[in-house]
Amino acid sequence: MNPGVQARKNNHKRKIHPLILAKIKHLRLELCPNMGKAKVKKYLDKYCYDHGLPIYSESKIGRIIRDKKIYHHRQKFYHNGKM
Repeated sequence: MNPGVQARKNNHKRKIHPLILAKIKHLRLELCPNMGKAKVKKYLDKYCYDHGLPIYSESKIGRIIRDKKIYHHRQKFYHNGKM
């Protein structure tokens, strides 16, 4: 007898505070596009401490950047100046 599917019906999603997500987007898209998760954490820890928000780990910040696709796509320039 087959018991059926035993996987969870409601997989829980990662909860991200909207202010923290906005700050990560600001840091990555406007301030410095090449900023990695370690440097984002350094700025984000101070922001979270000042505003009384939870502090996220470096790996969680990396997963947020990957899942929300917070990347800055720059145009490619060739050596002769053409795009």
